Amino acid sequence: NLIGDLVRDAAKAEAPRQTGELRKSIKVRRYPAERMVRVMAGNKKAWYPYLVILGTIQRFTKGRGPRRFKKYSTGSTKPNNFFQRAFDRTLPEIKAIFGKTIKAELS
Repeated sequence: NLIGDLVRDAAKAEAPRQTGELRKSIKVRRYPAERMVRVMAGNKKAWYPYLVILGTIQRFTKGRGPRRFKKYSTGSTKPNNFFQRAFDRTLPEIKAIFGKTIKAELS
């Protein structure tokens, strides 16, 4: 639980802030049966986290009607892997938590 919250808070701090919807969508899902947590982003308002993380390439679309021969660029976005930066930033704390847990279990 603590590790998921650490990574979630770091990911919210690292996430790009244009509308704020991506930051709001970052949440922790807990799976107690497997003793696992998953930090995830995305909902109906913020459906685009994969586009932010992986980036996009420039592509063109054709216009419609009288402008059908004109091409419009949809632009490109550089990859912004904020989840990886958040994990890397919290890794020393995660290792310390795991170390304390293992020592407590062994003693």
